Amino acid sequence: MLKIDAATLRLSLSYTICAFISIFTIVKPEVGYHQHSCDPATSAVIAIALDRLGLVGELKFTTLVLLMYLQNLTLSGNSLTGRLVPAVGLITSLLVIDLSGNQFYGPIPAQLNNLWALHYLNLSNNNFSGWFPPGIRNLQQLKALDLHSNQLQGDLQEFISELRNVEHLDLSGNTFYGSMEMSPENVSSLANTVQYVNLSGNGLGAGFGVVMQ
Repeated sequence: MLKIDAATLRLSLSYTICAFISIFTIVKPEVGYHQHSCDPATSAVIAIALDRLGLVGELKFTTLVLLMYLQNLTLSGNSLTGRLVPAVGLITSLLVIDLSGNQFYGPIPAQLNNLWALHYLNLSNNNFSGWFPPGIRNLQQLKALDLHSNQLQGDLQEFISELRNVEHLDLSGNTFYGSMEMSPENVSSLANTVQYVNLSGNGLGAGFGVVMQ
């Protein structure tokens, strides 16, 4: 019996998916030519950009795990639904995730914090709920984090204290709570990089400042 290891199977499936998407783009040119990108050397899918195409239905995120070289996942401005499953954390090649302006729902899985190479994360204007999982400090390359207009909650001070190199931060329109009183080291870390912050529309207290030890 022929045995194929998991890595070879994933790569083979990635080739097949890339070929299928290429055919789809040729057959349906009116949809656009910038929906996907494949590495010319390996034929592996490295980008899927399907933003603002009027897509509807449930997205099974588990199917994306086969795309082991995927770097850019952009599905913004559609009407897609579904849960962001823990398996997404296995696609460690991801640099960009933009799911904004859809109807995705449920909690954000802790495994998302395993995407150590991630630069851009936009989950805004969806129906994500619950606590944002701890461990976002693992995303040392993250420059932009946009979670606005969801139903997320958590202690704002604890959440922000985990951020390191973020330049754009939008948590508005959620139910984060607490104050912005932070230790000097946390303020220094954020102040050295941040260029935009929006915390409006949350349940924040009146405290704002630096707590000296």
